[in-house]
Amino acid sequence: MAVIPKPNRLERLDKYMILGQKISVGHNDFPLMENLIISEIHHNLGLEIVGSGQYASVELNLIRKETIVFEGYDLTLDLGKIQIEASSEAGVYYGIQSLIQYIVSSKSHKNSFRLQGVNISDRPAYEWRGFMLDVSRHFIPVEQVKKLIELASKMKMNRFHWHLTDDHGWRIDLDSYPDLVKNQISGPGGIQRLGYYTKSEMKEIVAFAKERMITLVPEIDMPGHILGLLAAYPQVACQPQDFQLAQGPGISQDVLCLGNDTTYSMMTKILDEILEIFPGRYVHIGGDEVPVTRWLECEKCRDKAIKNRLETPEDLKKYFLQQMVDHLNLKGKKVILWNDALMDGGLKGELLGQFWMTTEGPASLVKLEDKYTLIDSNFKHYYLDYPMDVISLKSTYTYESLFQNGLGVEGALWTEWVMDEETLHDRLLPRLMAIAESGWTTRENKSYEAFEKSLEDLGPWLMTTGFELPDKKQWNPKGPGRWAGFVGHYRRMLDLKTIGIALKMRKESRTQF
Repeated sequence: MAVIPKPNRLERLDKYMILGQKISVGHNDFPLMENLIISEIHHNLGLEIVGSGQYASVELNLIRKETIVFEGYDLTLDLGKIQIEASSEAGVYYGIQSLIQYIVSSKSHKNSFRLQGVNISDRPAYEWRGFMLDVSRHFIPVEQVKKLIELASKMKMNRFHWHLTDDHGWRIDLDSYPDLVKNQISGPGGIQRLGYYTKSEMKEIVAFAKERMITLVPEIDMPGHILGLLAAYPQVACQPQDFQLAQGPGISQDVLCLGNDTTYSMMTKILDEILEIFPGRYVHIGGDEVPVTRWLECEKCRDKAIKNRLETPEDLKKYFLQQMVDHLNLKGKKVILWNDALMDGGLKGELLGQFWMTTEGPASLVKLEDKYTLIDSNFKHYYLDYPMDVISLKSTYTYESLFQNGLGVEGALWTEWVMDEETLHDRLLPRLMAIAESGWTTRENKSYEAFEKSLEDLGPWLMTTGFELPDKKQWNPKGPGRWAGFVGHYRRMLDLKTIGIALKMRKESRTQF
């Protein structure tokens, strides 16, 4: 039996059943899900769904059981009946995904499957099981975004963090500021540098994800990583000019002018329109990697700091971010920030932190967790833009979160070097599935060897869904080939200008105005 993520409790029965080409739906306490379930079973297994009372070799029953935790499910296969019990639609959906994987990995003969009876009782290890897709550095078309959401949902992931804005482009068409996308007209099809999503397309993706039990989390990065906005509205920069979108890796020194009152009204207006598109509970506002040189040179920023008794650029950044947090909290939203913005514990409100790295040592993470609830996206294990020469499949799978009471885990794919669909898939697979298993399966139930075997068993089915696993030799590269790939990646990534900005940023953030 192959199911990813691995179920947390599974009992094999000494019984077998034959599943033919028809399956009937008997008792169903979740009638609103029937069309989705029929579609999933037919698309993945090729089976015909017939009504109760019509002949079929196996009957499927969906039972509501309120004592099962949200997203959890019980799945039983026994003597011609399949039963899924859950307290929520999410639980039913995840039970169906486990059933499909169990069937496709079982032995088939002509037009039937021979299935061993099982009792599965399954509950998620973490509340937050996410993946992040950066569509600023390279634009990913709607259908490919949907395809990735579909894959993630099959792996019981429940959060899609959509990094929509950065120095390389602004991907959201907004009525309030239409010039944001005026220079983002894309060519026909495929992954490319230019492109944007209309409001109707984004709402379509929100609905598509919701049907598959995934909540969308939009990220509007601020006050840095903002050239995508400044290129259209340079008046909210400290030094207005004809800004050009970034083309490669790096950090721009040009950021929002936090001494300009227009900046605050503009960003809150943008956030308000974002909330009309994304009804979920969470909004990510970035807050990471913010160079402060322009603020130190800016008279408006200096005046704002003096007026509000802010001593350093770091204090000014916190002042701005607190305004955004308060605004979103008043709208009923919980705000997420990268851990860069939270290390001193100064921001208050309904907040989550997303950890990716720290240069301040383990003690700083203890303090961070004492102050904020955290999502773990440790770049050493969960950054999927690094090839497997750098972060192997085993390194991703065996990593255990640093946080005792973390909300969950999230894989992140930045797209500087993702220029086509083949590279997109190679970066994601199979490590995204490893992160999914770490999010769902408890530590004591995980097994890397069993996970590899499940990957091999499910590989043919994945191909039918439009995803092909890389050759197994690439999962955990060894020898000279690995080192060549490792060196090649860092040769592309290391940029002396960026390193200089990062070092300067760290020093200047504590400089007095």
